[in-house]
Amino acid sequence: MKSTKKKKPSLQKDIEYRDLVGRLTLLDDIYMKVFFRDNIECTEYVLRIILGKPNLSVKSVSVDHVIPSIGTKSVRLDVYAEDSEGKKYDIEMQNVPEPSITKRARYYASAMALSSLGKGEGYGAMRETYVVFVCNYDPFGKGLLLYTGEMMCNQDTSISIYDGCRLAYVNCAKSDESTELGRLVHDIRCSDYASMHNEVLAKHTKSVKSTLQEDKRNMIMTVTEELRQEAIKEGLREGREKGRKEGRREGRREGRKDVQVESAGRMLQAGISVKDIAKYLGMTIEEVEEIVASA
Repeated sequence: MKSTKKKKPSLQKDIEYRDLVGRLTLLDDIYMKVFFRDNIECTEYVLRIILGKPNLSVKSVSVDHVIPSIGTKSVRLDVYAEDSEGKKYDIEMQNVPEPSITKRARYYASAMALSSLGKGEGYGAMRETYVVFVCNYDPFGKGLLLYTGEMMCNQDTSISIYDGCRLAYVNCAKSDESTELGRLVHDIRCSDYASMHNEVLAKHTKSVKSTLQEDKRNMIMTVTEELRQEAIKEGLREGREKGRKEGRREGRREGRKDVQVESAGRMLQAGISVKDIAKYLGMTIEEVEEIVASA
């Protein structure tokens, strides 16, 4: 005879949280940032396969890397890396179709290039930049696993007018495990480390998920709080540069609001309930429901 006893609320919540962590993949924004944070080995592997650079040596990795700008739009890079030659890399996970994805990629690459050039340096010192969009859909609808390109002269295609910027778009909606890139795409979409092809990604997936499932601190709360604090700091910086008290207050207010909306959208994609999102982010249920309605 089955027991009619209900699980204690705290135990039920713990089970739901463990299940959520178990279902996360690298396409889930918040988990992806926890996974790649300061992880040179995994970042290096992903970039080597996507860019076809087997000898690439990554020197540093950070997540949510902000390139501030006064008077123009700042950028926040999902995974930012530099290699041993000073080249810059950005990996963006894109779950929702972005109509202007190529322009967004160009803007990110331009911001990275601008930040790499010091005062007084010649343009020849500008570092090469790579922007990689890993999409949970086919960004161009042509069925290719990878889309890349390079600038060529229209009048003579043998002439390269490459400017040091390379863009790549990965189509994770396509399944093809016959190639190394296809196997990487499988691993990016895979939630179970035991089913992954690459040992490096599998080992780190097991480690990160085990830590998150045992950690009493809620991963979602921790990461979103860090995002919120960074947004507040960014708003204060911009307010100070403008030199107005109202600018500081507005920067703080808008920074917090933008991150709350962005974080709520990510958490909805990860299957978090409206009620829990409101509690974690300090929002009302009505505010979260407005985000759901506008998605």
